[in-house]
Amino acid sequence: MTVATIDGSSRFALIPLTVQPEGEGFLVGNQQLGAFYQFPAEGVALLRQLQEGRTPDDIRRLMSGEGTGEDIDLDDFLATLIEIGFARPGDETPAAGPSSAPARTLGFSVSRATAERFFSRGAVALYGLVVAAGLVCAVRFPVARLHADAFFIEDNLAATLILLLVLSSAATGLHELGHMLAAAREGVASRLGIGTRLWNLVFEADLSGIFALPRARRYLPLLAGMLVDLLVVSLVTILITALSLADAPVFAVALLQALVLQIAVTVAWQFNLFLRTDVYYILSNWSGHPNLDGAARDYIAGNVHLWTAGRFGRRQSGEADGTPARNLRMVRCFVAVWIMGRILALATLFLVVLPTLARYAERAWQTIQDPNAPVLRGLDAAIFAGLSMLLVAAGLALWLLPKFRHQKPKDTQ
Repeated sequence: MTVATIDGSSRFALIPLTVQPEGEGFLVGNQQLGAFYQFPAEGVALLRQLQEGRTPDDIRRLMSGEGTGEDIDLDDFLATLIEIGFARPGDETPAAGPSSAPARTLGFSVSRATAERFFSRGAVALYGLVVAAGLVCAVRFPVARLHADAFFIEDNLAATLILLLVLSSAATGLHELGHMLAAAREGVASRLGIGTRLWNLVFEADLSGIFALPRARRYLPLLAGMLVDLLVVSLVTILITALSLADAPVFAVALLQALVLQIAVTVAWQFNLFLRTDVYYILSNWSGHPNLDGAARDYIAGNVHLWTAGRFGRRQSGEADGTPARNLRMVRCFVAVWIMGRILALATLFLVVLPTLARYAERAWQTIQDPNAPVLRGLDAAIFAGLSMLLVAAGLALWLLPKFRHQKPKDTQ
């Protein structure tokens, strides 16, 4: 970063900022901007003095008189505040700039009162009854239990895949809606977009604004998605039981069993800590290190830069030298999880996912070539294989293309 020339006699106006204790430091940011950064206590003290209208020269004299701030480069600190949009020269308080959220997202905003209705005592009691009823159905009726073989289907491959995609997308939408309603209950606006976790396409809610809340009040917005998953599984389990007792078509029951398994797999996926999943954010919040993933990437890049004499990676910022020991231990542990997780994920891609897609394609081709096989059966297998490959290809493209697009000499992520 190039440090701008700072006029020591000028005042600096700050945008409205929230300051929350976070680990051994503070999390400072603006909800509208969607940007939050970790500051040491000394940095927060400087912010307070700037908010009180003191000039850089005033602050230097104050620090000199108190014998504090020897390790703080005030000009660099102010230049950073200007660069991230937190401050600008002048007396008039500036408005926050445009949100840093991606452009291809949809804003979600409901009134706090409306959101609170979904978390009222009556609503929570109703949710509890639904979950209890689902549990009773699963205990009493084997058909309503989780079936590990629910994805193994022989007929109606394409129809099953398409319907399962629609239903699982709806369930995922409800998962994200749970996050956003819980955030709205705290007065936090959010956004919904489409992203990737490795090669998997996902809906994702941007809940950046919850970092303006005290740490304890962030847990419900972070947990709400999985709580909604539990509620949806319970409702589907009750529906499976009702359809089974009514002698409904086997296809309908099998489809819903596959949906329950899909949601269960999605919940299990949340425990992949090396990705930015719900459980990752819960762990980050608990540890007081809100950006473990970013810290892990910086740590790896810094060490690669050191080991390769600057040929690869990038130099770690000077801030890393002052990282508290507890946070540094946490980052190092997470780096091990981050690396092993990606190794296992890539092994799964090359040893399981891609070979399975190849077998689907081979099976479809053999069915089409078989003169004794019905034409519709061959078409069904071909559509199923084509859609499966298209989904994986789209996920791989959205995951990998931005990485190639951002290969620039300057700081990249």
